[in-house]
Amino acid sequence: MSLNVYGNITDDVFGSVWLAALILTYEAIELTKVKCIVSLKQTEIQHLAQKICVNKVNSARISQWCDGDHLKNNYNYLRAVNEKRRLTRIGEFNGVKEYPPKLLDSDTQVFTAEDKDQIITYGRLFQWFSKVYSKNTHLNEIISSTMEEELIIKDYVGINKLQEDDIKDK
Repeated sequence: MSLNVYGNITDDVFGSVWLAALILTYEAIELTKVKCIVSLKQTEIQHLAQKICVNKVNSARISQWCDGDHLKNNYNYLRAVNEKRRLTRIGEFNGVKEYPPKLLDSDTQVFTAEDKDQIITYGRLFQWFSKVYSKNTHLNEIISSTMEEELIIKDYVGINKLQEDDIKDK
């Protein structure tokens, strides 16, 4: 699938990070029909965000500031999936800073899907984000089971660390 993303459509650096993740997620799920969690490389997000934004997009915007799982985040636009990131769904942080409000006008053209000869507007993307991506029960199940596995692993590692510390003290 070939996308022609329109450049310099916002000056909001953080919003461009979210929009880049949204475009890449939309492309994977709707245009190439991926049926699993869409994990994105931070460099992919940064490259596309830089094209979208007139201002400089530094990697810290993706790895820290927009990552809801980072302790020093400012926004909850992304979730950590190991070293990669995925787009946050509405409700994962109780509606707090999960997407940028009023980033673009709904009729702003964001990209063209050349193979399908479609122009995708911000309004269409946002509607897909809120009505499809955030409500997808199959995706919810995958994310929930992945998060449960991560918690089990963290608990297991925490228990083992405690045991190692106990052994070291003796």
